[in-house]
Amino acid sequence: AQRTPVNLGVVVVPQQKAWVVERFGKFYRLLDPGLHFLIPFVDRIAYVHSLKEEALPIANQTAITRDNVTINIDGVLYLRIVDPYDASYGVEDAV
Repeated sequence: AQRTPVNLGVVVVPQQKAWVVERFGKFYRLLDPGLHFLIPFVDRIAYVHSLKEEALPIANQTAITRDNVTINIDGVLYLRIVDPYDASYGVEDAV
């Protein structure tokens, strides 16, 4: 698991990242890539999300078709975070 960065007042969010900031334990704002100023001890970086596409391989499965032919099926599932707020607070059981 990735640790959240420490708030020292000035933070630099890297490209392809989104940081969720909480003020006094409640959602305050999203930080896009770039330089940002936060209040130490008041603002807390609660979540760090990568906005890159992530590939999850699907294991091989055997299937039998209607005409009794056995085939092996595998796949790749591509995930990408579109809304960091919903990814932080709107999902009950994330992948």
